[in-house]
Amino acid sequence: MDFPDPLRWIRLGQEKAKDGRLSEEDLAIPTMPGLLNLAGVREVRGPYKLRWTCCGLYEVLVNGGGNVAEVPREPALDFAVNYESYTAGRGAEALVEDGLPFNPLAWEPQVFVDHSEAGLCFTLENRSLCLPKALPWSSAQQASRLEPKPLGQEKLKVGFLELDHNGTLESLGRGLRAWVGKEVSAAVSEAGATLILKEDIVNMRTGLFDAMVSVLYPLRFVSFRLRPGSSLTTNVLTLKGPTAVSIVSPNPFKALIKDGSLTIEAPRGSLLYVVEGGEVQAFRTLLEAIVRWGGRSKMRLGSVMPGSAAVLADSVRSESAGTADLNLLVLNPTGYDGEPEIRLNLPVERAEVCSHLGCLEAPGDKRGILRVPAPSGCYCFTKLKIKRASKP
Repeated sequence: MDFPDPLRWIRLGQEKAKDGRLSEEDLAIPTMPGLLNLAGVREVRGPYKLRWTCCGLYEVLVNGGGNVAEVPREPALDFAVNYESYTAGRGAEALVEDGLPFNPLAWEPQVFVDHSEAGLCFTLENRSLCLPKALPWSSAQQASRLEPKPLGQEKLKVGFLELDHNGTLESLGRGLRAWVGKEVSAAVSEAGATLILKEDIVNMRTGLFDAMVSVLYPLRFVSFRLRPGSSLTTNVLTLKGPTAVSIVSPNPFKALIKDGSLTIEAPRGSLLYVVEGGEVQAFRTLLEAIVRWGGRSKMRLGSVMPGSAAVLADSVRSESAGTADLNLLVLNPTGYDGEPEIRLNLPVERAEVCSHLGCLEAPGDKRGILRVPAPSGCYCFTKLKIKRASKP
């Protein structure tokens, strides 16, 4: 079965598997066994004889297998990719009728993005930014324009991160704000800030000498402790201080740890998301940044409690009269096992849950209730056969 690949992780595994051999540099990608397993590969050649495992879920034999390895080399601190946009929720109108844009995410969006025409919108640095307003698997609120009103001068702060210069703060109403500074301008929600970089370098105060961080590799976050002078290039970085704060971008950025501060390097004009929260919130933010809403709906499909996992309503495909297939992608790159609970407003005739190990059929439920195991590191695909008629 072909899995959806919104983050291009399956494609990356296929590219690494092309010549059937791993390099020393490949051994520094700690989740490589998972990438190869997603590409259907269980055995490769390489510099050592290893039984390389990852996340308790994946395993690849290197040169026929040998001693067990989990981290055969120190993880690379320069692993990053350019995440492309991905359209999800396609065909939702087959189940919930045509209407307004359908939110395919299993949570209500938290940050301003530059690719939506739904929700609360305003213009910043000649770019239209919107905070989509929609419950999970439901139709979005129609776009409404926000009018900034000056409040004064102050520093921009998210959690324990603070930009080191003052800027102009503006009220957008509804607890939302805009901030215009020298290095960046920002759209601020309760969850954090969407930064538009006006310079290639942004300096932030942390109050930390050293920092415990989590970095997103394909399939899983990996934790390190970094000290002054350490640097890394990534797409998703979580800093653990008095609380947790995450920095996220679909495109690579470089972070340099200093005594009490952090320097971010990224191309001018880039969008950088700084949000309060750890791995769960960081990964959700990455998906919000890349997922376009390709379906439409008039009513709510149901509710979902994703827990530590991320659940994406990938697509709906009409089948025989009165039924359709709802395709879900379940990802959990965090360090916590999860079991998302799905409660659809339509009966489930049957379910099929697939991973790199194969597929299992699960019984349907007239109430539309389903629980999907989502252990740390999982990449699962679930197909639900849905009756289009509403439940009584």
